[in-house]
Amino acid sequence: MIKLIALDLDGTLLTPEKKISDKTRNALIELQKQGIKLILASGRPTPGLFNEAKKLKMNEYCGYLLSYNGAALHVYDSMEVLHSQTLTRDQAHRIIEHGHKYPQMTMMTYNDYTLLCENVSAYRVLPEAKMCRIGVEQVQNLHMAMSFDPFKFLFAIEPDKMSELEEEFKKPFEDELSMVLSTPYYMEVMNKGISKGKTLHKLLDILHLKPENLMAFGDGQNDLEMLKMAGISVCMGNGDPLCKEVADFVTLRNDEDGIAHAIEHFRKEGLL
Repeated sequence: MIKLIALDLDGTLLTPEKKISDKTRNALIELQKQGIKLILASGRPTPGLFNEAKKLKMNEYCGYLLSYNGAALHVYDSMEVLHSQTLTRDQAHRIIEHGHKYPQMTMMTYNDYTLLCENVSAYRVLPEAKMCRIGVEQVQNLHMAMSFDPFKFLFAIEPDKMSELEEEFKKPFEDELSMVLSTPYYMEVMNKGISKGKTLHKLLDILHLKPENLMAFGDGQNDLEMLKMAGISVCMGNGDPLCKEVADFVTLRNDEDGIAHAIEHFRKEGLL
């Protein structure tokens, strides 16, 4: 029996206009009324999930927020911390030093409700802050801003250039850090071993549940571990080919109410 549903946000739950459609929202609220808990599972910082959680009425049904690709996990809306794993200060400084070797890539990190960068006009800075509903602070050098242990760094560049640089950029840290593409233009950099799938395993253990009690929806490469471990995995029609390969079901696109379509499909199958 499915008791939890994990939902990626961008490219999955949200339409290209960054909205939850009424049909999808109503379908997910109805599942919560039946006792199924929702988990918003995103690469976004935690505050970037609040608006969607509120719209889905997750405060009424005790949902969960998995942020920073699994580096943090909270109960919504008490904000009880169930899991937290940051980068060390030393790792942060070495990531910044490495990032400075690639000035063509935008380098960003997060401090509570603020996105930190060295150039507020750089590629994807303002769209990222707007999407996550957080402020932006431009600093002269990110080294000087490291008075905290960050959850992750985000690097952005146009998709064609990302595909050219990806392997070269990852190489010095391949044995130490987790570096995944959440979109064709975003590379997420976190501590080794962090993934949505691993953090969902932690939540299942806390709740004394098993992977077969979990359904997961995703579209990007940072959703792969989550899709692989879930009892039922669904990839959006607009999803990455690698996600489509591992998913149990490929639904319609995120602009075609793909989540609502999959829910109806599995209801007919007697699995929801």
